[in-house]
Amino acid sequence: MFPARICSTILALAITPLVAADLTISDDAPLELPKPGAHQLRILTPHLLELTLITTKKTPAAPPDPWNLVDRQNRLHAPDPKTFQVLVDGKPVAVQSVGFKRRVLYAPLKERDLRIGNYLYLQLGGLITSNQTAEVRTTDPKLWPASTRFSARDDPLRWSPAIHVNQAGYLPAFPKTALVGYYLGSFGELEVVKAISQGGETSSGFQVLDRDGKVAFAGRLKPRGDQGFPFATY
Repeated sequence: MFPARICSTILALAITPLVAADLTISDDAPLELPKPGAHQLRILTPHLLELTLITTKKTPAAPPDPWNLVDRQNRLHAPDPKTFQVLVDGKPVAVQSVGFKRRVLYAPLKERDLRIGNYLYLQLGGLITSNQTAEVRTTDPKLWPASTRFSARDDPLRWSPAIHVNQAGYLPAFPKTALVGYYLGSFGELEVVKAISQGGETSSGFQVLDRDGKVAFAGRLKPRGDQGFPFATY
């Protein structure tokens, strides 16, 4: 469900420790800059997985590699869904479609140390429920070697990149706000209410839990329009 969480629909601010091995990215160190080769699997919703791989380019002219899925005309060449095998508690779940996003994470000016975040999105034909473990494998060694493992457990209180909240800096008597939303690259914006309903909830309600799991606050999600600004003004 939604990590950290909007499901049932719970929005929790606790962070559950993950076991980091080799170059597996851990949410225990959110300020740590991941190295090229670092990777992670997230269960964004019951039907949507996010695979992260950090890459680099040794020279400006060199192509990003691996996961160089966008050509010079900005056309996406996503892997075939059949390239992936998703196992949920050991049982196969079909991949219906594949999306992609790429963002520069770090590019200092003084010395070259480019870090690129690459994200593959797998839309599943089956459901992942609480506390189940998902693992993604591939038949294409160009995507990642057999020694690289993409695995995650659907922990109800896991951290979510879709939930944006500042836990400090509020006056006690004043309202506190959080935003829910996430950009999925070629898949567009995450459909929040749809993702909640896929998890078994049909409403857009949420709960905030304290450290002991007790409900500290409950409410409903409200749409919020977001308008950017043209580049010419910056």
